[in-house]
Amino acid sequence: MYQWHRTIGIITIIPVIFWTLSGLMHPFMAHFFKPEIAHEKLEIKTINQNNLRLSIQEVLKKNKIQQFINFRIVSFNNITYYQVKNLIGDLLYFDTSNGKQLENGDAIYAEWLSRYFLDDQKSSVKNNEIITEFDNQYKYVNRYLPVYKVTLDRPDTMEVYVETSSSKLATYNPTSRQFFIWFFDTFHNWSFIDAMLTFAFSGGYHATTKWDPYTLDQMVYEPTFKTKEISLANNKLDLDWNRFQNASLITFNDSIYFRCQLDEKTTGRFKTPKSDSNSKWNKKESPKTEVVYINATTNKIVPNLDIQYAEFLAYYFTDGAPKAACCEMMSPELPEESEASLENVKLLESKVITNFENREYGFVNKRLPVIKLAYDTPEKTTYFIETSTSRLAAIVKNSDMVEGYSFAILHKFLFMDWAGKNIRDFTMVLAALAILIVSVLGLILFIKK
Repeated sequence: MYQWHRTIGIITIIPVIFWTLSGLMHPFMAHFFKPEIAHEKLEIKTINQNNLRLSIQEVLKKNKIQQFINFRIVSFNNITYYQVKNLIGDLLYFDTSNGKQLENGDAIYAEWLSRYFLDDQKSSVKNNEIITEFDNQYKYVNRYLPVYKVTLDRPDTMEVYVETSSSKLATYNPTSRQFFIWFFDTFHNWSFIDAMLTFAFSGGYHATTKWDPYTLDQMVYEPTFKTKEISLANNKLDLDWNRFQNASLITFNDSIYFRCQLDEKTTGRFKTPKSDSNSKWNKKESPKTEVVYINATTNKIVPNLDIQYAEFLAYYFTDGAPKAACCEMMSPELPEESEASLENVKLLESKVITNFENREYGFVNKRLPVIKLAYDTPEKTTYFIETSTSRLAAIVKNSDMVEGYSFAILHKFLFMDWAGKNIRDFTMVLAALAILIVSVLGLILFIKK
């Protein structure tokens, strides 16, 4: 028994060494090899009404597009475009001044975004490809799909992932981070088993992922709009055009609305939250904006519709509300633990979340701003809805919170947050280093004997 104890102990020491080494790299890379870029967000600017010489209806009719999913406005290379999502999901770009389509516009915009985020207008593009699934370099933690992966010809071989449908940066990986992701994935997550046991492991993995599938990337409400049914021109909306930033369409309660994003007034209702600048939960914050909904028939602003629309989306994603006649597709299934319907469930809380300060909705969820909807279900299920894209950003229930807090407190040492990020990471490094030293000393003693 003693011999077996020693042998098994030595065998288990090997993965412990790998785990501690790769774990040590996490805070180490974050502090000493953390890549920095010029911009992590696209600066949102107001759009001059004069730049919208043609309405979206005029542009669509000129290009013989009778039906579409949605539109919004983007500006790059000193030109303003309507970004239109067609029925098969492609993003098309039309000049708002003359209605001409920009050929290969989505790839061009992806490259422009990448150069903007890096502030690099000189390096040539080595590769520009669409990523539709998560892989060993672009992990599911990045959330956004599909994205463009743009690789520039630079010494750091920077890879930038951007979501053109929202103009957002998903992630960026220079050579050092690419190596770290591989090292962490191999020695911390043991991804090498996937290549030693490819047949058995892939089959088992495929089966187990069906138990709790990742479906958030599919949870989006995208009805079809008919061009002829939208009578009000988007460049004639009755709003404060000095603050206008963007517009898109939604359908709600058998009516069509323009969802307009306006620059926040100086006396706006949003206030910058007070928080610890060292806290990882406050790294990203949504720009302060005001959202108004304008009826596409009456040209009148409908107040307080953002929360109501979020509630509708929560119903939609749980089959708690009837789907519009134009949308014959079925919404993807939610994980089993989600409530089947919210039709008769009491809403306990609803509010707009503009930052990741709240650990209930951490920065890992990516999307901001979102609307929090907490329902009185047995699991106290909470939905976080991004109304700007009609997406379900996250689902949180009691068991998720328990698991999340256990991982955050026991694995990431977030109980040390009161001391600040630097002290917390230093404490975590010391703990992992102590385990590593004990493991290595034990292995040395075994080899010597």
